[in-house]
Amino acid sequence: AAGKQKFAGYPDTWNYFTDVLHVKCSGWWIFRTCRVDKVQAVRAGVDFSVKIPMLPKGVITAYCEGVQGRCPDWVKNAINI
Repeated sequence: AAGKQKFAGYPDTWNYFTDVLHVKCSGWWIFRTCRVDKVQAVRAGVDFSVKIPMLPKGVITAYCEGVQGRCPDWVKNAINI
């Protein structure tokens, strides 16, 4: 489920979240079939406050929900983190 939420206590900060799909395909040409192999929920915190005139701060952090440590490589490759 994709969407965004206000970050509590910070008026200019939003959390954006989406599911990233790991798709596996096999076959060739018209015989090619693809299926969703894995789904990973990802959340990114974005700060829109202006510290330097005309330049918002931007993405503060992004992480895979429910995963300790790094996101799997397939997630990073799918969304270009």
